[in-house]
Amino acid sequence: MGKRYYCDYCNKSFADNPVSRKTHLNGVVHAQNKRAHYDALRDEEEILRDESNKKPCRAFLSSGQCKFGDRCQYSHLTTEDKAHLAEVVNQKKRLAEARLHDASQSQEDNNDDSILQSLNKWEKRRAEKRACEESVEYGPVSKQTLSAFIPDYQFAPCLVSVPNLPSSLLPPTKEELINAEYAEWGW
Repeated sequence: MGKRYYCDYCNKSFADNPVSRKTHLNGVVHAQNKRAHYDALRDEEEILRDESNKKPCRAFLSSGQCKFGDRCQYSHLTTEDKAHLAEVVNQKKRLAEARLHDASQSQEDNNDDSILQSLNKWEKRRAEKRACEESVEYGPVSKQTLSAFIPDYQFAPCLVSVPNLPSSLLPPTKEELINAEYAEWGW
């Protein structure tokens, strides 16, 4: 049995050869199904923009039905529907602006604190490294001085809630890195 091509838009499968695939992809039914799929994913702002440019459908307004359905080139929205859709779009815009304003306000509040914390952390690490460099120049390396060069590994945020992680994904501790034995590579 040969390979089969399955079209998700049409929920149909057929023999996978260039001629039948091209015929199907250029077909009217496939184009309609593809358009219907992407029309279902549109947001309110895009729907309002498209529907406001269309003229009202006379058949839909007079009888409440249109033989073309969703593929009609005229608008099936009443003025009340358009007003409601415009209100929803405006609410979403106001909510997005409020979130942006709140985020910028909280960032300004925390900005000074985070800069000071970051600067203090940097100064502390710099002092540790300088102390370590001085001890390396003038004496044997101890585990305390070596620990200043070893980075502090942390979990990725997406892995914190995962139970039973394999050992390859667990971050190494400082003790493991200090006590590790490294093999000689090469000739």
